[in-house]
Amino acid sequence: MDDFEARLFPPTSRDLQELLQGFDASFPVNGIQHQLLHPNSTREGTKEIIAARLVCRPLDSHSPSGSCPCQNNFIYCVANTRGYAAQYCYETHREDAADNELYTMLYSKHSILPEEEGPRFYASARFLVRYESGGAQYDPFTDLDNLPPSMRTSCEAAYDRHLENVKHVFKYQHRFFLYTLLINDQYLRIARYHREGVYVTRPLDYLQDRHLLPRLVLRLSGLTDAEQGLNPEAVMLKEGSPDWDLMDELGCANPELDIPSEEGAELPPFAPPPPPAAAAAGHHHAPQSQPAAGSSRPPRRLRAPNEHRVFRHVRESFLRSLNGGWPRYRLKVGAEGKEFLIAAPALRRNDFFFDRGCLSYVGVDCQTHAFVWLKVGWRSTDECITPEGQVLEMFSGDAKMLAPTLVAHGYTSQPCSDLKGAKHPASAAPLQPTQEHATPQRSKMKTRAAAKAECQALGDKRAREDDVDAESLEPDTKRRCADDSVKPLLPTAYYCIVVKEVGLDLESFTSSWQLVKIFLDCIRTHARAYKEHGILHGDINSGNILIVPTIVNKGGREVVIWRGYLIDWECARFATNQGRAVNDGPDKVLIMTSAFCSMKAVRGQGAVITVEDELESFLYVLIDQLVRFVPSTLPDDAVAPFFEQFFGTYKVYPNNAGTNCSDAKASVILNACLRFKKCDILFCDDNGVPVHPLNGLLADLLRRFQARYAVLHFQNGDNARTLEHYRGSAPPPTVRPFRAPALKSPPGASARTLANGLKSHLAMIKVFSKYVLEPGWPLRDRVANRAPHTEQDHYVKVPWWR
Repeated sequence: MDDFEARLFPPTSRDLQELLQGFDASFPVNGIQHQLLHPNSTREGTKEIIAARLVCRPLDSHSPSGSCPCQNNFIYCVANTRGYAAQYCYETHREDAADNELYTMLYSKHSILPEEEGPRFYASARFLVRYESGGAQYDPFTDLDNLPPSMRTSCEAAYDRHLENVKHVFKYQHRFFLYTLLINDQYLRIARYHREGVYVTRPLDYLQDRHLLPRLVLRLSGLTDAEQGLNPEAVMLKEGSPDWDLMDELGCANPELDIPSEEGAELPPFAPPPPPAAAAAGHHHAPQSQPAAGSSRPPRRLRAPNEHRVFRHVRESFLRSLNGGWPRYRLKVGAEGKEFLIAAPALRRNDFFFDRGCLSYVGVDCQTHAFVWLKVGWRSTDECITPEGQVLEMFSGDAKMLAPTLVAHGYTSQPCSDLKGAKHPASAAPLQPTQEHATPQRSKMKTRAAAKAECQALGDKRAREDDVDAESLEPDTKRRCADDSVKPLLPTAYYCIVVKEVGLDLESFTSSWQLVKIFLDCIRTHARAYKEHGILHGDINSGNILIVPTIVNKGGREVVIWRGYLIDWECARFATNQGRAVNDGPDKVLIMTSAFCSMKAVRGQGAVITVEDELESFLYVLIDQLVRFVPSTLPDDAVAPFFEQFFGTYKVYPNNAGTNCSDAKASVILNACLRFKKCDILFCDDNGVPVHPLNGLLADLLRRFQARYAVLHFQNGDNARTLEHYRGSAPPPTVRPFRAPALKSPPGASARTLANGLKSHLAMIKVFSKYVLEPGWPLRDRVANRAPHTEQDHYVKVPWWR
C-alpha cells in the first residue's frame, strides 16, 4: 500500500496525521466484525450492514430486516472534513437479490449534488466506493487461475459490475483516470482506472489497520481536481451561466439562417450579416426567433454579428446533444487555447472501456459561435504516428483536397499520470497493473500475430496476478506471481482535434448514383494526398467517408450539392515513391479496420500498405454499402450470413502461421464475380429487374483486382505466393498441397495492364467517372438497411489439411 501511495499519490499533507487521530475511536470495527461472524448472515445482508456502518444513507424499503441504523456514517464524516459529501447508491437485480449493487459516490460540496440518478449524477462524482461480500470469488481482481471453474463466473460478474460504474463516470466526465475503493468484507483494495488499464493493490485488512480506510479517504478527498484525474482543460458549465444560455440559444431553430441539407436544394438570396460595429450601432432591437412548442428556452436574435447560415442537420445534431440532461463543458484545445462548448457526444465508437475512448461532438466555437466537429481520444505514444492535425495542416490551402478543414488540435497534459519508465516488481510491492483487452465490433488490426492472439483470447479475461487465497482473500506471502517483472501500462496521450465540417454519414445517400459520385470524390482526394503530399490514408472504411453538403453557384443561383470527404487521417502514413506506406512506429504497427483490409494486408505478416491495398479497401466499402442499401438478387435471409462470412470471418493457421481472409471474400476477388453460395449478386433497377449500371461497375473493378492477384502469383519467381495462399488453403512447404493453384500459366498482357493500373489512381478514377456519366441510373433506389448493425469478427482455426 505504501508503494501505491508513493507512486500514484502526491506527497502527504502535514495535517493528515492529526486528522487520522480523531477517527480512531469512531471507526466501527465491532459492528462490522459482529456481522462477519454472525452465523446467519447472508451476502446481501453483510453488504448492507457494512455500507450502513461506513457511509451515511437513510433506511428505506430496500434494507433487509434487522439492519442496523446509520449511526456511524464513518466515510461521510471523514470526507466531510475535506469538504466532501457522500451519496449512497442501491441498484436491484431481478435475477439474484444477492447481486444487488451497493456503492458510494463522493462529491465535492462545491458541486451541485444531483437529486436522482442520471447523467449529472455521475458527472459530479469524484471517486467511488463499492461494496462486495463473499470472499475471493466475488473479488473483481482475483486471479482466475486460483479459482475453481464454478467460482469464476461470479468473479467475472463482480468485475463487470464494478467496471460498469467506472464506465458511467468516464462517460459523463472528461477525465484521465479514476480512483475507486473496493470493500469486500474486512478487506479493501484501491484501484486507479486508466483507458489503458488498471493499477490495483492487493487486498488489505482495514479492520486490523484502523488508519488504512480513513487515510485513503482523506488522501483521495484532499487531492486537487487534476490529481483526481479530471481534465483541467474541461470546465463543467453551470445551468444559467452565459455559456449555458448561449448553447440553448444556438440550439433553437432559426428560419432566417437555417438552410436545407438535401442535394439539389435551391437557396434563397442571403445578405451577409453586418460588421460588428454596424450591428452595435443599428441593430439594438434585432428580431427574435421563437422557441419550439413546449420549450422553456428564451427566444434569440435571428442574426448575431458573428452568425452564419447553418445547415439544418448541423443545428439538429447540436440540439440533440443538449437533450437528456447531459453535462455541458467548455473545452480548451491546442497550444493557442481556443475554447469550444460541447454537451453529449454525437458519435461514440463503441462501448468498450479499455480502448482509445474516441468521442465526437458537434460543438460551438466560443469566439465565432460557428458549429464545429470536435473529436477526442487516446493515442498510444508507442505508435509514433503523425497526429491527424499535422496531416490536415499539410492539406490546408489545397482547394482540391476534399478533407476536413483544421480549426485547432493538440495534446492535453495529464497531471499525476506519467508513470512511463517506472518498474513494479511483483515480488517486492503490492502495486500490480492489469490490462483488459476487448475485441471491438470491427477491430483495428495491428500485425497478423496480434490479430491471431486477439482472436484466440476472444471473450477471455486476462488473469489478474493478485496472489490471494481463494477462501479468505488474505494475501499469501509464500507464493510469488508468475511474472516477476510486471511492467507499467502502455503510455497513452489524450488528443483533441477540431475541424470545420459537420457532415452526414455515408449511409445518408439517397441513390446509388449519388453514392458512386461520393466515392469518386474520395478516390480523387486519396490520389491527390498521395501524389501532392506523399501520404496514404491508412484506414479506408465506411466510417471515414463523409458526405458534406456544399453551396455552389450555378447560373447565379445558390444550390446545395453533396461532396465526398475523406476524414479521420489519424492512421495516415508517409509513402515511398513505390506507393508503399512507411511504417514509422517502433513496433511496425499497422492499424486498419479489419473488415475492409485487402487480402494481401490480412495475409502478409509484416507487409506494408500500398496504393493497391487502399484502392481494394474502397472496393470493399462500396460492396458493403451496396449490399446493405440497394435492392439485389441476394435473398433477405442471406444478407446476414453474407456479411458474417465476407466481412467478419478470418482463418487462423496453427503454429503462428498467420491469418487469412475468408473463402467468401477470396472467391469474389479471384473469380471476379460478386457471388455468395451459388447466388450471383446483381443489383436491380426500380422495377426489380437485375439491370443496373452498378453491375458493370463492379465487374470492371473486380477484373482489375483479379488481375492484381494473378500477377502477384507469378512475380518474383519461386518466392511468390500462390493464389491458393491468398484463398486460405496453402499448406506449409513440407506438406503436399491439397488444392492445385487456380492459374497454371502466366497472366497475359491484358491482365498485367489491369494490375499495373492499380499502382496509380488514374485507372480507378476513369472507371468511376465513366459510370457516373452513364445514363439509366435509378433516381431513388436506396432501401432500408438489410444487414444487421452489430457484426462481430469471427476467427476460425483451420488445420493445414483443409
